[in-house]
Amino acid sequence: MSYNNMKRVLVLSAMSLLLSTLASATAYPSIQSTLCAVILAIYGPIAAIGGSLVLLMIVYAGVKYVYSADDPGGRKQAKSIIVNAIIGGVILLISVALFRMIASGGWVLKVCPGMT
Repeated sequence: MSYNNMKRVLVLSAMSLLLSTLASATAYPSIQSTLCAVILAIYGPIAAIGGSLVLLMIVYAGVKYVYSADDPGGRKQAKSIIVNAIIGGVILLISVALFRMIASGGWVLKVCPGMT
């Protein structure tokens, strides 16, 4: 499967997940329940998959760095991958913390009372 096809599959699966969540959220009687369903639909995959992707990229860059000991361009690319993975991990931690803060009521409004 090519890179463009994988991107299309990921985008389409994310869109179908969001649409199915919104379709099931219309059965809820209040806006609060709809917001809770949307936040949980976004929060779940980010929290579950994001951390493992960051770790996978750091391991991949470490292996690339080790195997390109004679190639300065490969080492530079591996360092760049590690830096970008760490930046992505920090962004992931901030976004997960924001979702939890908004959803659990630690911020302006309490959207999902059952979420801790």
